[in-house]
Amino acid sequence: MAASLAAPINPALLVWARETAGYSVEAAAGKLGLKPEKLDAIERGNPLPSFAQVKKAADVYKRPLAVFFLPQAPETQTAVHDFRLQPGVSQRPYAPRLNAEIRQARLRREDALELSREIEQEIPAFQQQASIDEAPEAVAVRVRQFLGIALDRQFAFRRTDDALKAWKAAVEAQSVLVFETSRIPQEEMRGVSLPGDVLPIVILNGGDVHAGRIFTLLHELTHLFLRQGGVCDMVPIEDGSPDARVEAFCNAVAGNVLVPVEALLSALPRQGVQAWTMEEFDDLARHFSVSRYVILRRLLTVGGTTQAHYHNISAKLDEEQQQARDKSRGESVGGPPPSVMAVRNLGRPFVRLVLDAYAQDRIALATASDYLGVKIRHLSRIESLVFGREASA
Repeated sequence: MAASLAAPINPALLVWARETAGYSVEAAAGKLGLKPEKLDAIERGNPLPSFAQVKKAADVYKRPLAVFFLPQAPETQTAVHDFRLQPGVSQRPYAPRLNAEIRQARLRREDALELSREIEQEIPAFQQQASIDEAPEAVAVRVRQFLGIALDRQFAFRRTDDALKAWKAAVEAQSVLVFETSRIPQEEMRGVSLPGDVLPIVILNGGDVHAGRIFTLLHELTHLFLRQGGVCDMVPIEDGSPDARVEAFCNAVAGNVLVPVEALLSALPRQGVQAWTMEEFDDLARHFSVSRYVILRRLLTVGGTTQAHYHNISAKLDEEQQQARDKSRGESVGGPPPSVMAVRNLGRPFVRLVLDAYAQDRIALATASDYLGVKIRHLSRIESLVFGREASA
């Protein structure tokens, strides 16, 4: 790192920034281009870091440069509960990128609240509640009524990406911020929920398939109903622990919302305990616009298949999914344009707030660009995507 004058900072802030970002001394040193012992010495204040080193630390730890010149560390937000159950992942510290995404989501919520005040737009409170002692079927009925998606509309979806857009729009219409993020392995996180009385948050893993994200969305929405958010990996482990019980409940509610018992039984080509074919799983998954995993689990729940068949098919689906992931890692694709990704990742309600604030001259064009994380030239297309029209000159 380039040498320069020593920066007059409190070295404890470097420790705070590193730890809250989720880096060990060894991992952070590698990112900063330092030896671990050198970083350890700098964090103890002997010597003080250079300005160049502080700037690099701000970039790596995803913190504003100015925060390192405060007299003491800002108050740390409440830690997000870890509901991950997958062996080898559960209770493992969150990866730095996941920490950064959670922190960014909270900052965007604050931005949304500030923008709504600027344009005098009232945001209704999120008042839905549920208890884990309730029957998942009863909570599922309330969730579907809350979102306003009837079964006939669900059956009309032709593609899972259309279904995802509809379910996501329905959740967002209830003053829930739904963000998506890429570049985080699904093994690390499938979804995050951050409860709140106003603008609670759901984060989806954008690397997951559309059907997977639909289930995760409803799982995390159930967490918001419970007012008990956290980081989830959707692994169906039922070991009797409090966390496993909560996850099983959220899975059950999501499954009942997407595939109600009566609707499933009516859709089955034959009744009774069966060894279903992959073609039949495909047909049912398309009918409900869900994954084959969801159909398999629901069939087991309603007594439509055996444990042995469930485990056999589940293993085959796991193998197919792993092969698909391996193939996608080996492929190099350009991906959607920045305008499309901004709308997907930030959600239409947040984007609308930014565009409305700009239209009302409450924020500058450059500020709108910063909020949306895109260059100014992409704003016209974003406006077209969100409002369904071409932006005016």
